[in-house]
Amino acid sequence: MEGPSPDQNKLPELKLDAKQAQGFIIFFKTLPKDSRAVRFFDRRDYYTAHGENATFIARTYYHTLTALRQLGSGPDGISSVSVSKNMFETIARDILLERADHTLELYEGSGSNWRLSKTGTPGNIGSFEDVLFANNDMQDSPVIISVSPNYRDNQCTVGLSYIDMTKRILGLAEFLDDSQFTNVESVLVSLGCKECLLPLESGKSTATRTLHDALTRCAVLLTERKKTEFRSRDLVQDLGRLVRGSIEPVRNLLSEFEHALGALGAMLSYTDLLADESSYGNYVLQKYNLDSYMRLDSAAMRALNVLESKTDANKKYNWMQTKQTGFCLLMRSSIRIPYIKDSLERYEGQFVQLIKRKYLYPIDYWTNDNHLNKFIALVESSVDLEQLENGEYMISPNYDEHLAELKNELNAVEHQIHCLHKKIASDLDLPLDKGLKLEKGQFGHVFRITKKEEQKVGVNVLMAQVGCFIPCDRASISVRDCIFARVGAGDCQLRGVSTFMQEMLETASILKGASDRSLIIVDELGRGTSTYDGFGD
Repeated sequence: MEGPSPDQNKLPELKLDAKQAQGFIIFFKTLPKDSRAVRFFDRRDYYTAHGENATFIARTYYHTLTALRQLGSGPDGISSVSVSKNMFETIARDILLERADHTLELYEGSGSNWRLSKTGTPGNIGSFEDVLFANNDMQDSPVIISVSPNYRDNQCTVGLSYIDMTKRILGLAEFLDDSQFTNVESVLVSLGCKECLLPLESGKSTATRTLHDALTRCAVLLTERKKTEFRSRDLVQDLGRLVRGSIEPVRNLLSEFEHALGALGAMLSYTDLLADESSYGNYVLQKYNLDSYMRLDSAAMRALNVLESKTDANKKYNWMQTKQTGFCLLMRSSIRIPYIKDSLERYEGQFVQLIKRKYLYPIDYWTNDNHLNKFIALVESSVDLEQLENGEYMISPNYDEHLAELKNELNAVEHQIHCLHKKIASDLDLPLDKGLKLEKGQFGHVFRITKKEEQKVGVNVLMAQVGCFIPCDRASISVRDCIFARVGAGDCQLRGVSTFMQEMLETASILKGASDRSLIIVDELGRGTSTYDGFGD
């Protein structure tokens, strides 16, 4: 989390007289204790947080406790921090879109009379959309999932439902899972879930702790609900309001499930979807088939670096994170233009002429070839088109005399490198496409002409399966049903699980979930104190 900007560092002054402060403190102490909830109070021109929330905000976002102020005097006083509207947007965006360990509440009122006006979780951000996306586009759809595990005859049947409020999709799934909940973890990764609902249990069993660990690995917020909410009563009637079209397909689809219906009932109760009349007739109910997609668990996602992490060392140097975001927004907008134009052309209502005059005609003018010819000619004369074939985006050396001189020097050095490369490859009788590395290990000097390719193989298989180009001249890659990875080291000292034991548990889980069409990446399995111990690699 980057520090606040200079404008955000300016703390608004909390102005309350003694009577107002005392009334607010009385109200604040009546609020229920919730360690996950971050509560803000709207003061019209700014916001305030109090108690443990104030300390959390001062440490996390201001990086100093000097931002704290004391509200009230004596033992009844509470710590307070005030934030500007811009800083509130930053905090709300981080809590609801980036983190997975807190919920957000906003109160409105004055004195001792306050009411909860907005509440949001990482999976249910509808109340705060006006704050989160006031100056930013939504790039990911927050998905909330509900899981109902059922144990019978030494087997675990998982009933699952999910909701995507942005795409207006309700999903159902039911499947058998192993003791490590690898299938649940794959669903969490595939859907990009932000929050998970689970039945509340008085005692935490081993299976429950394992499921909680899977949620933690996937950075999913756990929300426990009463078991009575996991029921399917009146579910057909409720879905009849939400789902577009006839009720018969809905009834037929629900008849295929047993345990997932309770999970869907808890989902509808938690999101309070039926209270929003704008949702009526706008949702689609569908079955989620686990075998229709390649499965990835959180370990494979981390090993292959599929998504950027918060601790990525190169994140600060990523050009997408710099002040060029205006170009990125322009690019995303331009990609949507054909779809916007197609939607406008389909409109046949009473304002069709107004739509054409106000939107269609200007879009046609600014996107036609005649208008863009000069820009295309400028790009062709300024960009080195020969280097585009190598994936390099460079200014043409003909654009400037100094660039032309540098280009000639670069070509001369590159020619020397190629000559030296050919000479060494000829002396060693090796093809030119092999890399050379001289190492000194316990067995003496060795030439290693290959390096570890686990990550490269996994990434290429994943890219090929999603339809992307891969960096090679030719490849033959079969379709895989899942990718599992056992890379890196880790332990859990609190539970007495060593690194070796952790590796054995992860490998056992992989063997249970893998098939003959799976790709398994193993690196240094069962290592000892020396780098040459163990298997894999």
